[in-house]
Amino acid sequence: MTRMEWLRGNGQTDFNGRGVWAYIISGIFLTLLAGCMPTGRSANCGIVAIPGYKSSAPKILDVPCPPPGTSTSVAAEAILYAEPLVLDPGAKWVFDWKTIKRMDENHSLGAAVHDINQMPPDNAWAYLSGKTLMTFRNFHGTQIEYFHPVGDVHLWHPGNSRTVDGDWQLVARNKRYKICFRYDGKTIKSVTLSRYGKSNCMDLVDISASTKETRTGDIFNLTSGSVPFSLSPEATKFDALLTNKYTTRGQKNAAPMRALGKYIQKYTEALRLLDEGEDRQSSKQAIALLMEAAQAGFAPAQLWFSIHHSEGSYVTRNDVESAKWADLTAYHAQTRRLKIIAMKRRNYSNRQLTPQDRVEAKNRSQTWMIKYRK
Repeated sequence: MTRMEWLRGNGQTDFNGRGVWAYIISGIFLTLLAGCMPTGRSANCGIVAIPGYKSSAPKILDVPCPPPGTSTSVAAEAILYAEPLVLDPGAKWVFDWKTIKRMDENHSLGAAVHDINQMPPDNAWAYLSGKTLMTFRNFHGTQIEYFHPVGDVHLWHPGNSRTVDGDWQLVARNKRYKICFRYDGKTIKSVTLSRYGKSNCMDLVDISASTKETRTGDIFNLTSGSVPFSLSPEATKFDALLTNKYTTRGQKNAAPMRALGKYIQKYTEALRLLDEGEDRQSSKQAIALLMEAAQAGFAPAQLWFSIHHSEGSYVTRNDVESAKWADLTAYHAQTRRLKIIAMKRRNYSNRQLTPQDRVEAKNRSQTWMIKYRK
């Protein structure tokens, strides 16, 4: 069979030799012309491999051409973390270090925290005891506690049918006071579905920051062990509770608190998987759980990403991401201690960055706040 017969038998056009070359050259010309014309999508600049988890394969990205002056690897990171490539050079960190110093000026306990820290122990105890405090935090909502002068503490937690009883101590460390609580570890928090810790110490500034109101005396008779009604986690006032104390508030707004409480469980489960599991699937599952918690604004999970992006373990080494997550941790942390830890971590990562990388880290942090606003 001749070549021309083969072409005809396979449905091909009968070209002579000159026609074939003309066809090939015209095809090349049209391809080059199409590449020079503007289109609705960016041209491809190649395949870039971003390191994956500790025991998993790299993430392969088909990277579009980045703007002039931006490397392909930076473009790949931008796709991976869904951050904009156009940076605001005037962007600032989400959390300001001065915020920690201003916390000592809080007067929600009736006096500034730095003034109470300067009191002798007996005076500070006398000042805090015999008071009922209403506190509000994102992960449990409204709580009411009565600090008995003999050292007992009685907690009215949202959704609970009785008080949670324990004791409290005032501890002086490094010229600052901490209040240490010890509750029954078997009691379940009905809103977050987690257990009370057997003991917990909080800097006085952390209690002050979450305190919304204080009253002298046991105004809800919590020492009796009973509660007036099922407390809602929503923010409220003492007067509203006192005037409507026979109203059943129930769990009207408990769902958001329960959802946040689940991230504590996700965080704990992720750490267990990483501690016990060596296989690829366990690492992937753990990272996914940690990311869920971090994106929900859970500060310990955000700090985890900051530390491990800095070390390059389980996730890719990325000091920009490390600084971003440290900044968000400091913003979301509910204790002074964790805020300071996060700020030190941010400062460490910041020293590893170029000026341009610092701008990018600040932009990523601000973009996260705009996207999730937690």
